[in-house]
Amino acid sequence: MKQLRIPANYRPHVRVRQRTDRKGGWLMDYDLPGQNGAAVVRVRTKVVVRNKTEANFLAAKKQAELLRGEFDDFDLGKMGTSREALSGDMTLGGFLPRFRELRDQNRGRKKPLSPRYVHDQDRQIELFIEPRFGEMALKDIDIDAIDNFVTDLLREEHPAARPKKDEDGVVGHRLASATVNNIIGHLSRILTVAFSRKLIPARPIIEKMPEEHDDEFDFLEKDEVHRLFAACKGQYGNMIKLIVLTGARAMEASGLRWQDYDPVRKRIRIEQQLDHRSGKKNRRGKREPRFRPPKWNSKRWVDVPPTLVAILNEQAAFTRLKDGLIFQTEEGNPVVHDLLSRRLKQACRRANLRAIAPHVLRKTFISHRIMAGDNPVLVQRLAGHRSIQTTIKYYTRLGVAYTQEAASKFEDYLFGTEDSAVDSAAKSG
Repeated sequence: MKQLRIPANYRPHVRVRQRTDRKGGWLMDYDLPGQNGAAVVRVRTKVVVRNKTEANFLAAKKQAELLRGEFDDFDLGKMGTSREALSGDMTLGGFLPRFRELRDQNRGRKKPLSPRYVHDQDRQIELFIEPRFGEMALKDIDIDAIDNFVTDLLREEHPAARPKKDEDGVVGHRLASATVNNIIGHLSRILTVAFSRKLIPARPIIEKMPEEHDDEFDFLEKDEVHRLFAACKGQYGNMIKLIVLTGARAMEASGLRWQDYDPVRKRIRIEQQLDHRSGKKNRRGKREPRFRPPKWNSKRWVDVPPTLVAILNEQAAFTRLKDGLIFQTEEGNPVVHDLLSRRLKQACRRANLRAIAPHVLRKTFISHRIMAGDNPVLVQRLAGHRSIQTTIKYYTRLGVAYTQEAASKFEDYLFGTEDSAVDSAAKSG
């Protein structure tokens, strides 16, 4: 553990005086012992006192603290060190409370971190990072230790992970590369803050893994949407239709309230989503429903087309209560993801469609809004994505009919008759 070097002849002399210029106020002057061969540090800082009596009291108090070797964070910063740096063998677990304190102060950020991001970061730190590096000194966390950590994350079974097949076709609960990147990203932020607080001499450069993308992108063609709508029944069918017409995430639709719907302006507000996995358990052992802001804090308004207006009017006969949820079970509980998934698969069987997940409905909305000619920036905002690259790259596909029509237009443009070329030139002119 590092210690401050205080010379034997160090005798602090603290003086508080009143300024005589136009700025006014009071100033405190004192010396601090230099570290690592540096000269004495002269400090002059503003203090808040009302009169000379308070000034003398503050000067005496500060001088007593310096004589006892008690230095605050401001003094340590002037001396070129920090309170954390005095603990050279500090472990990652011991630094985490300080890391969370600095994170919650939102230093250097234009916008505060969303509650969901903070919750997910704390959860991944608790599940993956702290068990592996909690007892390890920060200075011992090097690139080799991180590489071994990543290898174990990819190889080990994780019950909370989604099942997927490996190279041999064996199904296992293993973390996706995107999840692993999130975990090592949180570790990198912890080490970056530790480096900025002079706890470690250098921060290891962590390389992210290439993300795996599903080539089997699935969304519903226009005729498939019509067949699905015809097969949807009851309030669960209304919920499926709403997701297709608004692009809301499944649990965002579960969190919609009647007070979020504006029938005059014909739009609906998405500002929360259901989180049924992290709520407290009741006496029967079941988790109480909990709501939190949507992903990336993507609160937004979505316009309601006439078709959805009729659907909401029909849904009002089921659950129209004051400030109640729009979609509820027969017992009055929110609709969880597993229940919605089962009802959607039942509707797909009735419509003679392949079984799809609720997220396919969201991809259907985004893809058809793009094919309808909407501005991609508008679609990004309606979807609640953080970047337009996510909207275009991962959520947009073009239907067969759309691509065939585009190819036909291109062929007419390239090999059309002279009259059609003249007409098109006249229109453009």
